[in-house]
Amino acid sequence: MYLDRISEQDPGTPLIVRDSLARQQWEAAIAAIHASDQASAWPSRRVLTRSNWLRSCWESAAAAGALERNRFVLSPQQADRLWRRVVEESDIGKTLVGSKGVVHWARSARQRLLEAGLDPGRQGGAAWDHDAGVFLDWNRGFERHLNRNDWIDPDALLFRVNRLPVAGLAHDVVLLDPAPASVEARRLVTRWEAAGCKIVQLEPTGGPAVHQQLLVEDPFDELARAAEWVARNLDEHPDRRYAIVVPELEARQDELRSFFGDRLGSERLSSTSSMPLAGIGICGAALNAISLLAPGADFDVLSRWLRSPFFVGEDVDRERAAAALEIDLRGEPRAQQDLAAAWRRHGLRELVAKRLPHAARQLDKAWSQLPRRATPTTWTAIWQSCLKALSWQGLESGLPDVVQHAWDNVWARFSELTPVTGAISQELALSDLLAIASAEGVYEPAPLSGLLLASQIDQIGPGFAGAWITGFTDAAPYAAASANPLLPWSVQAAHRLPGAAPEVDLQATIDALKALIARVPEAIFSCPRHVGDQPQTPSPLLDGWRSVAAEDARAESPAGFAASRIGARQWRVEADTAPALGSSVIPGGTRTLDLQAVCPVKAFIESRLGARRLEAPVRGLDARLRGILVHRVLELLLDPRDSSPPDSRVDRSISRAFTEIVGAGSRSWQTQVDAERARLEAVVAQLLESETRRAPFETIAVEQRTEIEVAGATIRCRIDRIDRMTDGPKLVIDYKTGRAQSN
Repeated sequence: MYLDRISEQDPGTPLIVRDSLARQQWEAAIAAIHASDQASAWPSRRVLTRSNWLRSCWESAAAAGALERNRFVLSPQQADRLWRRVVEESDIGKTLVGSKGVVHWARSARQRLLEAGLDPGRQGGAAWDHDAGVFLDWNRGFERHLNRNDWIDPDALLFRVNRLPVAGLAHDVVLLDPAPASVEARRLVTRWEAAGCKIVQLEPTGGPAVHQQLLVEDPFDELARAAEWVARNLDEHPDRRYAIVVPELEARQDELRSFFGDRLGSERLSSTSSMPLAGIGICGAALNAISLLAPGADFDVLSRWLRSPFFVGEDVDRERAAAALEIDLRGEPRAQQDLAAAWRRHGLRELVAKRLPHAARQLDKAWSQLPRRATPTTWTAIWQSCLKALSWQGLESGLPDVVQHAWDNVWARFSELTPVTGAISQELALSDLLAIASAEGVYEPAPLSGLLLASQIDQIGPGFAGAWITGFTDAAPYAAASANPLLPWSVQAAHRLPGAAPEVDLQATIDALKALIARVPEAIFSCPRHVGDQPQTPSPLLDGWRSVAAEDARAESPAGFAASRIGARQWRVEADTAPALGSSVIPGGTRTLDLQAVCPVKAFIESRLGARRLEAPVRGLDARLRGILVHRVLELLLDPRDSSPPDSRVDRSISRAFTEIVGAGSRSWQTQVDAERARLEAVVAQLLESETRRAPFETIAVEQRTEIEVAGATIRCRIDRIDRMTDGPKLVIDYKTGRAQSN
């Protein structure tokens, strides 16, 4: 077995893997080998990722005096931020809607050229026009920043190391499951071997695996069979590791964790996808609170802060008061504006202070600490002080160590941006912090047994007893890469860069399949017959596909699997009687009757249980506020106690209604209010004009409240308007400001 060849290597020889996921799996596999030998202790092996190994090579060259000048290697986050600075400060960058995607393409373009042995600074010619020419301009700006500050791009380390003297730098090394070799990777191996170094490339060389190709009914059937396969194997061999590859793992991570966790138990489940740090409640609450203090924060941010349990501790009364305040603020126009402006200039502070005086003082204290500009290092100290002022509870002691480690990493990597950015505004600082936090994931330690969920074939490392690859259709691009839009197609094709040569991507997929089959004793590939209403075709990379009947005894049917999940949850049904009516008055008035006619369940929930859907906050005047304005204007305009003609009091009625209902706000808010007033003036004019075409009448009541007795129950209602015709009959008029529907 190729794992045994590790013990043949000198213990001091570093083991190099592709990335942190591979390092985690190799460390687990090495530990499992020694554990199987019943060893209580063993010498640890030095396992390095490729990027960390190249960084150590550069630092060794600097320590040996092999560099013309000592240059500091940037972190990936620093390099990304420097690229963003170069792009956004350029003339073209100032015209972009956003820079995130362009920065990714530019950095990837530079890295691909360097891997192919091409110096980006020496490219040019007829092919390099339009977008490619812009990329070269950005690259020159990037290089100027590097040279001016004695920095080294981490993506250029392999290229730079290959241009250093080999003497004193080269050493023996073991490459574990190396990625497809680039021009520069082959150059390093050739130069170091010529210098007498031993370069071992350790790849799977196991015998042929037992592998099957199965056609199943649909994706659910596919996952159910895969889960049953894993459960059966782990029941027989609980000390082994298995993997299931699901191409859309990132998008379906929560769903798949629940699916397989119900069947296997969450303690036996891990994933190659990290859990977003912001998705962990207490970390997300802290990031949300920092966002609350920044310009441009909206009601959504305030809503999450008011409802966050991490800022109230054990104060139940304050928690309830904050939730009630949040509900009321949803209908408050000032809360929908820029929070900092509404807080200081439009009375939002006074609204909050009446209900939550302590929270108002906390926000005042936090806002008072904020400068206009500061370095990321200073912003780190300021924001942490603000979190303390807001009574953030801090990370709980019961959280796993990996969460604390990831949280500390976010602040450390953000502070590292100081040499690149200098002093920046709060908006830019917050953007950088959130970008780092969204990229920082919490990875679970690799278990020595159980199930690993992966999204790619090449994520299945050593030590697995079997793997099930789902969704293996003819369209599954397991190893496909995309061409870079900033590089000339002729250059990409000539140098066979990733994504430019389909045959290269095809061969990469074939190589990954061969490595997988050589690595695991059992491999199963499955393809659903259809996804939704779309038929699927199995991948032609494998032959011998066979259909699996739904009643196959070796796999549980979808219906049976669903039943087992429900049974495992141990659901129970309990009678929950409705609260008794306190009087004969029907709560909710006529709306309850409307709801009862349309949906009795909704009528019960809203009128009897008092539950309401939270109003969705919107910018400007929402439909509810517009309806209130219309009713109030018409109440004033048609008041039967006012003897003046309605035409003469239109402006007065509208002005009074807006003064009573609509508060003052910012310039943008006032613009929306003025637009609504102009619209309402036109609507009222149309109404009055239509009234002149009616038969003679007089308005005898507006917004009249009354009670109606029906079968012993009292219904309280409000009638918008009652007119009396000259010939005696009365008309009841109900205003509808939206689309009126009658069933």
